[in-house]
Amino acid sequence: MSIKNWILNRQYGGISDDRFLGLPYSHQYSEKIEFRKNPNSITLAYKVEKDSSTTVDSLCLCSATIKSTGDLIVFGSNGKIWRKAYGRTTYVLVYTDTSARKIINAIEYNDYLYWFTQSKVHRIAISAIDDAWSGSVTENYKTFTVGNANAHPAIELFNKLYIGDSYYLAELDSLGTFTGNKIEIFHDEEIRNITYSENYMRMYSRRTNKIDFGAAYLWSGTTTSYEQRMNYEGHLIHSVFNFNGSDYIVADRQPKLYTPNGYTLTALKRIPFVYDIQQLDMNPNAMTVYDGLLCFGLRGSYVSTTNATIKTGIMTYGRENDLYNDSLGFEYLTSNENNTDIIGFVTQSAGDLYFSWSNSAGTTFGIDKVNKAKYATSGYLESLVSYGNSATLEKALMNIKSAFCKLADGEKIQIFLKGDLTANYPSTPEIVMDYANTDDRGIVSKEKDADISIGDFNYLETKIVLTSGTSNATTPEVTETLITFEDGIETSDVND
Repeated sequence: MSIKNWILNRQYGGISDDRFLGLPYSHQYSEKIEFRKNPNSITLAYKVEKDSSTTVDSLCLCSATIKSTGDLIVFGSNGKIWRKAYGRTTYVLVYTDTSARKIINAIEYNDYLYWFTQSKVHRIAISAIDDAWSGSVTENYKTFTVGNANAHPAIELFNKLYIGDSYYLAELDSLGTFTGNKIEIFHDEEIRNITYSENYMRMYSRRTNKIDFGAAYLWSGTTTSYEQRMNYEGHLIHSVFNFNGSDYIVADRQPKLYTPNGYTLTALKRIPFVYDIQQLDMNPNAMTVYDGLLCFGLRGSYVSTTNATIKTGIMTYGRENDLYNDSLGFEYLTSNENNTDIIGFVTQSAGDLYFSWSNSAGTTFGIDKVNKAKYATSGYLESLVSYGNSATLEKALMNIKSAFCKLADGEKIQIFLKGDLTANYPSTPEIVMDYANTDDRGIVSKEKDADISIGDFNYLETKIVLTSGTSNATTPEVTETLITFEDGIETSDVND
């Protein structure tokens, strides 16, 4: 027999791909937990709030921030356009497409704001953007050669605007000349996203959402056709975003985050809680960079028979600085907070993170915003599985201790334990630190070594639940949890 200490601290390794193993200081899963900014502790993430009230009445698939003003423009799948002027707290309906066409993407270019429906390009002069666009909009400004109902990715390069249109790359120059078939790719593919790095435009394509195939086409802008094609067999591409000179790709039915390496994709992380027949996809505009991290929005559609267990929201990938590994987190769930919501777009606008969503029935909609003045009401972190030196040894829990910053009014920390890979944690925590309990005020550590309810175990898991302070203004901070246990006799001996 021997005494072992299991120390839980430094969770900056993020969400692991496995419940037993992971990067150093990683954990099995977390929601609404911040573990990067102060790498030696965990706190609550910032609070997500619905920003749009009931004004926005459809799923918005795209947005644009006006460079000169900071106005946020969001575009509905019902043809409506809303404006949140910089500094305002409200969204104003400024325009409705005369045919109520779904708006797929938008971009500012050469003093105009452009947006795209399935087969048309539309625009308004930046100088005409106010709370009433009637008379200022040019609908059907240009016509796409093919048309596409899924994606019209766009990028400004070489003082021109390039737009993906199914198997064509369209070009619009500063004089208004439109070439609908500037570059042609394979006709059984559609351009899903466009990035630029290392002197090449990269057009990422897929066939349909029924075929597990993706490709990347490289074009320098100086030739009449693309210069290189890289096949990604078996990878259904959902969304791509360039960050710090590298392309990040979310692909596959049970998605992983990849980065391209020539003709192959290097897997960085697996999206958790997508099991067996479950599937998960993303909309093409559901990636951005915020607070120095790559952000991507989970679930672009809902199918009840294959819906993934994971809730809908924004996952993050990255690190605080070069002293740490890149890690995966799940800080921001939709304000509706369930696993059937659908994310339309994810964007950073004037330093804030926004994302659009609808419920699966298409009856409730929202634009959410991360509020850095508040913390999530609650969040939790689940540890990796511990089994000491050997899983065959039965163990007895002797003591549990927790170290934390002094609690503020309303704050609470709960620690739950479960043994032997059971499905659910018990409803009663093993130890609680609660500001409502006067004995817990002003202390920085607490322990329990009697009446521990978990009993003997071979495997042990820990769940730490944090509750924010009054009016979500403060967050508890846990620096360490120490669990002491004694290795017992081998279970094979017990069975004998």
